[in-house]
Amino acid sequence: MKRKIGLSVVFVIVIAYAVGLYNDYNAVQILLKSHVFTSGKITRCKFLSKTGGALNMYYEYSVNGQVFTDFNRTQIDFSDCEQYFLSRSFPVIYNPNEKDFSVILIFPQNFKRYGYSFPDSLKWVLKYGEK
Repeated sequence: MKRKIGLSVVFVIVIAYAVGLYNDYNAVQILLKSHVFTSGKITRCKFLSKTGGALNMYYEYSVNGQVFTDFNRTQIDFSDCEQYFLSRSFPVIYNPNEKDFSVILIFPQNFKRYGYSFPDSLKWVLKYGEK
């Protein structure tokens, strides 16, 4: 009986992970097909203690006077986020049909994922890069 419960739990975890991967893939595909650039500012760094050191980097961006808030999960140090990234501006891409659907572009892999070159002006972030 315990084995059936254990297998059920593993099955649920695998399904949840697969759904998460699919949603991430789908989100990237939507933004690849149609996006617009704007600028966003890091407004908050929130340490996620139950994730092994990840943090959410919250940012705001404005489209036609309407302010949107989103976040990006990252592996940079919390103290680096607060000291070097907080209140800094970075490029944001958003879907023009769903303006609250966005991604902030900070690290080279973010730019590469959406087909853009990493700008020289952001080379300073490399020393704080994701682990």
